[in-house]
Amino acid sequence: MERERSRRELAYVSRSPVTAAQWRLALAIVILSAAAFIPAVPFARVPLAKVPAFIPSYEAALALSDLITAILLFGQFARLRAAALLVLASGYLFDALIIVPHAFTFPGVFSATGMLGAGPQTTAWLYVFWHGGFPLFVLLYGVLGQRRDDRVRGSVGAVIAIAVAVVATLVVGLTVLATAGHDLLTVIIVNGDYSLLITKGVSPIVWLLSLLALAVIWRKREHSVLDLWVGVVLCAWLLDIAMSAVVGSSRYDLGWYAGRTYGLLAATFVLSVLLVETNALYGRLERSLDDLEDRHRALEQSTADLERSQEQLRHSQKMQAVGQLTGGVAHDFNNLLTAIIANVDLLDKLPGATPQHHVFAAAALRSASRGARLVKQLLAIGRRQMLRPEIADVNRLLAEFVPLLRRAVGERVEIELHQDPELWLCSVDAAQFESALLNLALNARDAMRNGGRLVIETRRATHELGVGGDLEWKPGNYVAISVTDTGAGMPTHVRERAFEPFFTTKAVGEGSGLGLSQVYGYVKQLGGNVTIDSIEDAGTTVTLYLPWAEASRVPPAAEPAREEPASSGQTVLVVEDDAEVRQGVVAALGDLGYRVIAAASGTEAIAILGGKQPLDLLFADVVMPHGVSGVEVAREALRVRKGIKVLLTSGYAPDVVVAEGADDRFPMLAKPYRRHDLADTVHRVLTDAPRAR
Repeated sequence: MERERSRRELAYVSRSPVTAAQWRLALAIVILSAAAFIPAVPFARVPLAKVPAFIPSYEAALALSDLITAILLFGQFARLRAAALLVLASGYLFDALIIVPHAFTFPGVFSATGMLGAGPQTTAWLYVFWHGGFPLFVLLYGVLGQRRDDRVRGSVGAVIAIAVAVVATLVVGLTVLATAGHDLLTVIIVNGDYSLLITKGVSPIVWLLSLLALAVIWRKREHSVLDLWVGVVLCAWLLDIAMSAVVGSSRYDLGWYAGRTYGLLAATFVLSVLLVETNALYGRLERSLDDLEDRHRALEQSTADLERSQEQLRHSQKMQAVGQLTGGVAHDFNNLLTAIIANVDLLDKLPGATPQHHVFAAAALRSASRGARLVKQLLAIGRRQMLRPEIADVNRLLAEFVPLLRRAVGERVEIELHQDPELWLCSVDAAQFESALLNLALNARDAMRNGGRLVIETRRATHELGVGGDLEWKPGNYVAISVTDTGAGMPTHVRERAFEPFFTTKAVGEGSGLGLSQVYGYVKQLGGNVTIDSIEDAGTTVTLYLPWAEASRVPPAAEPAREEPASSGQTVLVVEDDAEVRQGVVAALGDLGYRVIAAASGTEAIAILGGKQPLDLLFADVVMPHGVSGVEVAREALRVRKGIKVLLTSGYAPDVVVAEGADDRFPMLAKPYRRHDLADTVHRVLTDAPRAR
């Protein structure tokens, strides 16, 4: 365990040994810096143009660079717990913070004499504290780095908080000393000339302090990559102090500008190395994940046959119970189908799956899809299916549904199907369309007591404004589906009221009077129309007019391969009381690249929402036990989590969902759904702009 930890720690620049190439690069940078320094020395006191805007621009870049470096170093400390790293991170934080009062008190930048109650000596002394304080932190870093065990015990967060507080207090104290305690400090600058800084030995002491810190780093027995680049920083730091405060003597001369250039370079070295390290760590992480995936694939392959047998057994058991499903039972069946589809989808996408596995998975998915269609048909019989219009080929829907119609009307009724081979596509909800056809077929059967013929015909139709007597019927192209029986027909007064809710000519208990009104409302909602032509003792023709859709002539019989939307690493809270469904959804979302947190009840979900885990999406079942519904969880999520997105799901019929309080504010994914439906819907909800409330 200890050896494995040491191996992992070598991935960090604070532990990784220096290579020969890194030594050569660092040496080249130091030599180039010195080569630029030497020819500039004779001209260090040459006055240049006074550019007050240089100070805020330069020091803002410096502070930002030092702050990012401090954050990255604190991050390494959090993982390695090295006291030396804590000190170095604190040094960079000190650097970033003390730059702020230095910039605000600099005369001529934000005000003529500087802000924060600055005096003539304030900025100069803040420069001394700044350039003398950082080497002290580096000196302590070098000393602690030579200890065999410098690991810090206790809470990492608490230790970092204390370090930040100490540094902030130190900066505030030094700022107060340089401003409110200005008169206590000796004079080191007069009218922008800081020759006194040199003659009184202040800047040489600061320079020697930096040299001492460099010597301590250099004398370490073993150098890490971080040690090497901290040493390069100190070299640039020495050139900064020498050029601006030893060789140079006044503000805005060449030495002053050159020294700050060295200071900016010094701030970028360690930051650049840490950023390069971060990129390298991502590469190592990717390789580790590839290795983990290979191992996982081998494990999945060894259990694939058993899981496939279990899925087939569960599917067989569920199909045997189909005949008993009604209303709320359909919700349970939809949950079972959701689990099956999710798991088969996952098995089909396993990297090690063979072509034969894909064939088996496709067969299982086709069976599950047929089961889903059967549930929709059962719900259509109960008139409780959600309206989900889609572009469809009515000819194909009829060809698939007619066998069920034959069983529904019985052997005494002969069904004929006449289809227009050039029929347009139209916008239709397949389940509601089948429900409408079933209603019409059962009414026709009841009208043919002694049997007869039922003709279903499709054709293209164009409606013109004012024709047909219905002002709501918009002109345009339609797909017409006519259902004609050879039954008793309707008298005029019955035909005129046929679409009225609760109107029926059947005996009490034989009909509710809602069948044709449901058909009429469904077609009207789609923007179409329904007409009835009937002659007593000759038969009835009911024609549905569905608006055509401008799309390709024939939709594909099987779904083409599609690219699932990629995750950006968002976190999804899945709330589902059914364990199998929850397991399948969690696995599918995880396989799609999302981070997933699962809850088995609304109460558990609300507790998670009250925590500190980052959450981007709530995906919750609407109806759950234990008194807290998915809608209540959704409302609580919007209350306590700013910006969270919500997606609800349910296998219940619409009236149950509405009774639970769901409204148009929350998008809904109906069960059962395929993996690509889940991927598309989750991606769409996450990328949609927040809804105004």
